[in-house]
Amino acid sequence: MKKLALIAASIATAAFGFSATANAECGEVTVGEANWSTAQILAQIDGFVLEHGYGCTVTFTPTSTTQTIALAQGADNAVVVSEFWNLGVDQDVLNDSIADGEIELTGKPFPEAGEFWYVSPSFAEDYPELDTVAEVLARPDLFPSPTVDGTGAFYGCPIGIGWGCEHSNAALFDLWDMTELGWTLENPGSFEGMNSIIVDANVSNGYWIGYYWTPTAVAIENELVSLDWGVETVTPAFWNDCITKYRDEGRLPDGCEVQPTSWTPSDIATATNPALRDTGAYDFILARELPMGVLGAMDGWMASNQASAADAAKHFLREHQDLWTSWVDADVADAVLAAL
Repeated sequence: MKKLALIAASIATAAFGFSATANAECGEVTVGEANWSTAQILAQIDGFVLEHGYGCTVTFTPTSTTQTIALAQGADNAVVVSEFWNLGVDQDVLNDSIADGEIELTGKPFPEAGEFWYVSPSFAEDYPELDTVAEVLARPDLFPSPTVDGTGAFYGCPIGIGWGCEHSNAALFDLWDMTELGWTLENPGSFEGMNSIIVDANVSNGYWIGYYWTPTAVAIENELVSLDWGVETVTPAFWNDCITKYRDEGRLPDGCEVQPTSWTPSDIATATNPALRDTGAYDFILARELPMGVLGAMDGWMASNQASAADAAKHFLREHQDLWTSWVDADVADAVLAAL
């Protein structure tokens, strides 16, 4: 009944050409659209609701994890970066920016996420006894490198596109002393290339080991198997000083002991600046949260339909009205539905 009432109200709104919410004085909002699929979907959902539900003038701008703080610091208007992985930036800089009122971690776009070292399903099936990182790293011969003969290929993050995981994986590669163990770090040149390598390995029943994360269609559809780290994670201070700051020096900073560690979980949030509080849309950003299954399904829908993130956002808003209408007032929901 709620859905029918909202649809009826939307028709009425469209017919009479007005919406109090849509005409609200929201002002300009910059939505940072990071360069991976789930972040693009979330950004387009946020942008559509902000524009049509709250009357904001929305501008999308490309961004990445490492550019988020600078984006918030440099804007005079409200800023929303829908999916921000906090471990991708220097924690001291992030905490200082929060303390100085330059950036806020406002809401959680999805409740859980994970970053792992995975293997392909065919490897996991053929070698079920090798299910920890240490056990797999002892067998580089099973993952021949395409660039360095006689070594194993470990696939990290795309290089040069602003992802914090590029440097985190490089640091972990060194902390596990993988060069000494006979491995080569193979960083793909793009996000698309990263995905293509995984898909090709799965289609050919080949062996692959590398980094990926959830919730993503690639991890789900290719049935990637996460490895047990088999060790405790280092302290937060060590992670920040030796792993996050690896980016600045291109190596482990002096004083960082080489020691195996697991991946410290990120706190995935929506990054905003204080100006968002003046738009009327703050409570929406604070409230909206997509279940992992829903976001993963949207990611898969976009890939299988060769759709844009904007198409995926509209698909979500049409198909999951019972979910997102609970994040906003009825007049906002009416205006959004009328715009679909």
